[in-house]
Amino acid sequence: MKYFWLFFLLAFLTLPYNAQNQYPRANDLDVDSYSFAIDINDTNDVIHCSATLVIMFKTEVNSFHLDLVKTMSNGKGMKVKSILENDSPILFTHEGNKLELKIKETRKGERRSFNISYEGIPNDGMIISKNKFGDRTFFGDNWPDRGQNWLPIVDHPSDKATVEWFIIAPKHYQTIGNGVLQSISDVGDKYESHWTMEEPIPTKVMVI
Repeated sequence: MKYFWLFFLLAFLTLPYNAQNQYPRANDLDVDSYSFAIDINDTNDVIHCSATLVIMFKTEVNSFHLDLVKTMSNGKGMKVKSILENDSPILFTHEGNKLELKIKETRKGERRSFNISYEGIPNDGMIISKNKFGDRTFFGDNWPDRGQNWLPIVDHPSDKATVEWFIIAPKHYQTIGNGVLQSISDVGDKYESHWTMEEPIPTKVMVI
């Protein structure tokens, strides 16, 4: 019996290591910060989004990829409309859950900023449903690697970054995001809440 428990303990301890290593790290880059603007509505489940990433490159590359699930046959997933670097459009391809950006070759240690405009109906990660009172809800549940269903990210627990949220929602909603509330402002018939998280965290816990 004691050998059974020893075997069980060893097997249990190796599970997280093996699971994590099934998805390789991003060895050529490190995301410093994410800034997400998410516009939600009561008419449909489409979210309109903009993401700004500041990335430090660990080596010389002329392309790199982010994790983002493309629109699938069920109509869910994200459609990228444009990607800008310093206000200039760059080429990209989007297949499956890989968004590849074509860029001018980087230098080791160089930091660059990219803005991605996209929209769609999340297949997972962002759960759009109703609570027990029948109220419409949007709830981020990225654990462990489901954030890529609605956010263009490096969806790996080893990659930590700061994050800020600009949540645009109908005025009868209450919103919350990671970190500290910075401001609330009117945006037409909606309102925008701005949240910032200055401590780097993994994408699996970046939620609204």
